Amino acid sequence: MLNRRAWLTGALAVSFATPAWAAVTRGEGRFPAALRYARERGGTGLLIMRHGIVLAEDTGDLEPASLRPMGEATRILVPLLAAALVADDLIDLDELVAQSLEGWASDPRRTSVSVRSLLNMTSGVGMGVPGSDIPSFAEAARAELLADTATQFSEDAAPIHLFAEIARRKVVGNGRDADLASYMGRRIFDPIGVNVVLNRDTAGLPVLSTGAQAALPDWAKLADLIRRGGIYSGRSLVSGTVLRDARVGSFLQPRYGLGLWLGARPRAAGERGLDLTARDGSIPADTFGVGGADGCRIYAVPAASVVVARASAGGGNASTWSDATLLQAALAGI
Repeated sequence: MLNRRAWLTGALAVSFATPAWAAVTRGEGRFPAALRYARERGGTGLLIMRHGIVLAEDTGDLEPASLRPMGEATRILVPLLAAALVADDLIDLDELVAQSLEGWASDPRRTSVSVRSLLNMTSGVGMGVPGSDIPSFAEAARAELLADTATQFSEDAAPIHLFAEIARRKVVGNGRDADLASYMGRRIFDPIGVNVVLNRDTAGLPVLSTGAQAALPDWAKLADLIRRGGIYSGRSLVSGTVLRDARVGSFLQPRYGLGLWLGARPRAAGERGLDLTARDGSIPADTFGVGGADGCRIYAVPAASVVVARASAGGGNASTWSDATLLQAALAGI
């Protein structure tokens, strides 16, 4: 297994070992509460963008273009990769995983698992390991199902690793790209001008559940592409249908779709996931986001054409942090 905590610690050590840059802060007159809230709770950077234009930015002690660990916000890449594969006719989200992974067709419990159920976390696949311990594809493929498919929602890194391996096989089999990372660069990163450094498992497979690095404005551009339905500079880059599907939850978990947490109310107190709703209705229902206990966050609010990206050194504790509070403060300045 890869230890995410150790990897992040190393990445942060490299970042902070570089000469300190004077903090760049703009938008304080318009977004004082949002900038202050993010900074005072372990934040190392915040960016608020509307219609692709940066309205507020706090770079902390880093140069604006510095690569920052994305933590579990790395999952913003999952629906984008799925949308690229579908647009290229390399995958059907409703196809069975058993068509791609050897041994699955002979296992009665696995034969009904679809690619879509992997991404919606309703497949029953899971390692049940802490978020800091990232399984390899081989470990994920061998793991016993935690539940029968379509019976339980369980957010876990294992289904994302299985999806990445299926994607790799489709891409390599197509013969145009040497590996999954080069495909993602050609189809997603290069066209919108972002630099994303992917973490890899022990076999070299890109890890899409955590561990990527990118500059804060590039985090925001990835979410903005989803907000725009895959349209960039007037051209459709990836499947808009898949990106719309990603913003619709499943029956088992209405708050989660194809890698994204959605703006639906939790069904029970203390339910895990991002809190993207407000009782006063100040947060639009089409809001979506990604992030984890590390405090890294990327949100998009399509109704307001807004994207918010927040880097952190570890400020995701539910007792001190509220996604809804930051979103309300950001939207108040729009």
